[in-house]
Amino acid sequence: MDTFTPDIELIRRYADERSQDAFAELVRRHVNFVYSVAVRQTHNRDLAQDVAQAVFIILAKKAGRLRANTVLSNWLFCATRYTAANALKMEARRRHYEHRKMAMTREESTATNADRVSNALPEQWSAIAPLLDSALTALGRRDREAVLLRFIEGKSHRDVAGALGLSEDAARKRVSRAIEQLRSFFQSRGVVVPAAALATMLTAHAVEAAPVSVTTAACGFAGLTPPAGAALAKGTITLMAWAKVKVAAVVAASILLAGTTGTVVVRHLMARPAAAVQVRSPVQRASAPVTPVADVAGAGAPANPVKDIEAVVRGPDDAPLAGAEVFAVTADANLTRLPGGQLIPVRKEQTVNVYAPQWPSGTEETDGTGRFSLPAPSQPWILIIRHPVGFIQITREEFQAMRGRDIILQPWGRVEGTVLVGTAPQAGWTVQLSRWGSADDWSSMAIRHDRMATTDAQGKFVFDNVAPGDSWISHSGGKKPPRGGQILHDRKMTLLEIAPGKTVQANLGGTGQPVVGRLELTVKDDPEFRLIIGRNNQVSFDARFSRTDVRQPPADVNDPKLTPEERRQRYRAWLKTPQGKEHQRMNWVEPFDVNPDGTFRIDDVRPGTYFACFSYNVREANGQYSEDLIQAGAKFTIPPLPGGRSDQPLDIGTIQPTLRPRLLPGKPAPDFAAKTLDGDKAFKLSDYRGKYVILNVVWNWDKADEMKEQLDKVQRVIAGRKDFVLINLTFDDVSPAGKRELVAKGIGGVHAYMTYIETNLPAAYRSGPLQMVLIDPAGNVRIGRLQREQADAEVAKVVLEQ
Repeated sequence: MDTFTPDIELIRRYADERSQDAFAELVRRHVNFVYSVAVRQTHNRDLAQDVAQAVFIILAKKAGRLRANTVLSNWLFCATRYTAANALKMEARRRHYEHRKMAMTREESTATNADRVSNALPEQWSAIAPLLDSALTALGRRDREAVLLRFIEGKSHRDVAGALGLSEDAARKRVSRAIEQLRSFFQSRGVVVPAAALATMLTAHAVEAAPVSVTTAACGFAGLTPPAGAALAKGTITLMAWAKVKVAAVVAASILLAGTTGTVVVRHLMARPAAAVQVRSPVQRASAPVTPVADVAGAGAPANPVKDIEAVVRGPDDAPLAGAEVFAVTADANLTRLPGGQLIPVRKEQTVNVYAPQWPSGTEETDGTGRFSLPAPSQPWILIIRHPVGFIQITREEFQAMRGRDIILQPWGRVEGTVLVGTAPQAGWTVQLSRWGSADDWSSMAIRHDRMATTDAQGKFVFDNVAPGDSWISHSGGKKPPRGGQILHDRKMTLLEIAPGKTVQANLGGTGQPVVGRLELTVKDDPEFRLIIGRNNQVSFDARFSRTDVRQPPADVNDPKLTPEERRQRYRAWLKTPQGKEHQRMNWVEPFDVNPDGTFRIDDVRPGTYFACFSYNVREANGQYSEDLIQAGAKFTIPPLPGGRSDQPLDIGTIQPTLRPRLLPGKPAPDFAAKTLDGDKAFKLSDYRGKYVILNVVWNWDKADEMKEQLDKVQRVIAGRKDFVLINLTFDDVSPAGKRELVAKGIGGVHAYMTYIETNLPAAYRSGPLQMVLIDPAGNVRIGRLQREQADAEVAKVVLEQ
């Protein structure tokens, strides 16, 4: 190509026209950078070649979805990190099944290869290189883009400014600030390097030439010649998709069986907001608490929207605060909605951790008079401000009600306590402090309050500078995870009310009574099926317990006559009452360990009624999806204890697991009722008896564009056939706007929905991630786990049989 063409134009040309020349140019521009990152991540040049090929496969598949303002080098950097991590997992799994001697030989050759990578470079760079990618990841997205554009792509400050939408002076400052942050990162890890020298080394050594075979293979993919990294790319795309929804696991439902009936307990933890915002008039200097006008999550545009966010920040002593950090967190339109209305951020940079050393790009600082000014975002926003003397969080509505008065920070609080097991203090254990919120509230997903501390020799821990309001503390143990990698989850969760400027004393454990029991390893329905306790590549075993005597919201909170948003607002308001706070303190799900022989012990269980449940997930051959195969549980009660504790264990006996209902080929598909999107008409699966039913079960339509392509292929296979029907079943409270969107996108088939998946859908459909089911005309399951990517091919096989 004779003239320089921006990356995004080449991407669009490839996405729209499938231009092999455009894709080849993208590969030539960036292959050395991708290969260099892969080498640093894997320490294996052969594996790095596969990683680089896989990254460009992913780029080819996702080219049409990249935004116009995407900085491609940053996108490739993140994709390479994901792919390298996936490659290392696959490599470790492969070595596990090889002969020990062969594995040792490979590890030695890999180490030698890595040594050559390091020894061939200057000594100072050799110390920096292993830390470089972690340091770049620690930067804010915009700062990382500036560094990559300036030193990896070799662009001028003017070009950086154009790519990031900044002035040239602002781009120069951003690059300098990012280099200083990198220098500080390295220095904190014992590598001291001047900023100027660091910039020079990035330019000279951060990128090395990739082998010709990598470039050839990556370019060849555009011509439909898949390279060796194709399988790796497929796994990485799945990994990247799962990474987007990790936050949702915090609020996932845990299905518990009590007696002969099913009881559903949902971990729905809502943190109480900080105490009422205090502001002062710049003239009167008098304290004036502001009552929140509305809840941001459900509010639309304010009656008199502010054009700029301007105010003076003062400390608790009324002195103006210079250097206070100010950031406006926004309700980004790209949040993903899960069942029941939960929201999770798609991109990490949409979130901010109050306690993070550095807040995201766009953070401003107050001047010498304590004043700041920010352009007001068009979507709902929340202002957060911190300074060594205090912190505050202000909604858009609260700020509007201030009418120009000064903002007074609330002094930080403090939390201290001891971790105990029985009466023994636990040294070296990790304690986490977090603020969790209702998952249907974007603010609790975008503003995080996460910190860690380690207990000392006496089991004591301390959190200084804690934001006033409610926070949870929990511990995750100090020992290495048992059973070959099983993660120790948060335990002994305690809700604290942290007052401004006050210290809260909080112990974890040390009260209650031990509980012991045993899980039978043989399944009742299938004596040949024996449980394997632990986790590996095929199975995952989990055990959890929770309170069953939790105070529930009053009936008017879940009034079916209300809209989903009205119900959510009532629920959030109820959580602020004494009854709601009690509900939060008791409404949790806590994991516990089970020994290989099925025995278990849960220490320090406080008085109350509980249910312990067990799950056994088996992963499919392709490693992407799993099913929960068993149902097992036991109810138990800890009575009030003299002195608050007892060392005598409560034995809850032996628990016998049984098989869960599943969608098995040749067995009847359970019937269910729902409503159609077209006029809320009655819908039953059995109404379509006599036809092949392709049942597409989805959480919601947040990825409608991606799903439409897969469903269109199925529709083309069954076009004109009256003996096939495609049924789309979702669990959203589908709004009128959502219905119009489905119609506008042209997603075909019958559309039905349920409001509550846990109660309406038969258990056989809920044993794993929701996908597709193929049902024959007799109402029997033909394929119970039909993946959408393969649906058209599988349906075509059935059509050919007719």
